[in-house]
Amino acid sequence: MTSKLGLDPAVVREARELARKAGEPITEMARTHTTVSVERAVLRLAGLTGADGDGMPWVNRLTDAVRDGVGLEHGVALPVWHALAASGHHDLRRLAEAAAAGTVAFRLPAGSDARVAREAAAQAVRKGFAAIDGQRAQRSRMIAATADPAKPWIYLIVATGDIYEDIPQASRCWTTCPRGRPGRATRAPTPPRRTSG
Repeated sequence: MTSKLGLDPAVVREARELARKAGEPITEMARTHTTVSVERAVLRLAGLTGADGDGMPWVNRLTDAVRDGVGLEHGVALPVWHALAASGHHDLRRLAEAAAAGTVAFRLPAGSDARVAREAAAQAVRKGFAAIDGQRAQRSRMIAATADPAKPWIYLIVATGDIYEDIPQASRCWTTCPRGRPGRATRAPTPPRRTSG
């Protein structure tokens, strides 16, 4: 590949390798650490919505309960989906309510319990991603259908001298066809100018 800037490709490769090495600790930290916001997002992706009577989002209540019980170092997914299976609560909302009431205990599962919890959490989060993907596809379809109306684009400027008459005058002067395509312009009679006296 030829550089537009005339840079030596060997120097560019070396710079990229040095940048990769410099970024490794940050990348590793991001992969092995989490935040409260990330863990709340996991619960939102899995479908937990709404808030308690005080207006506190259920994702906050559930994340706080997990943090208080087992910490967030391993994330919320394993403790939450293990608790769902072990406690008999069949959805995140009921589990969040129980957690807020202090009637459910969280633990970090191991072995087959961890595998079951991990798969259940992954399945729930995949549904969230599928919903986002569906919305993105719908948005793309809407943009394709409406973003670039037929040309020529015609702008109508009406200046009657009376700010309160401009909008009704413009409405009488311009009509639009279906689907937002420009229609035909018609000239309405100019209203008489108001005079004082």
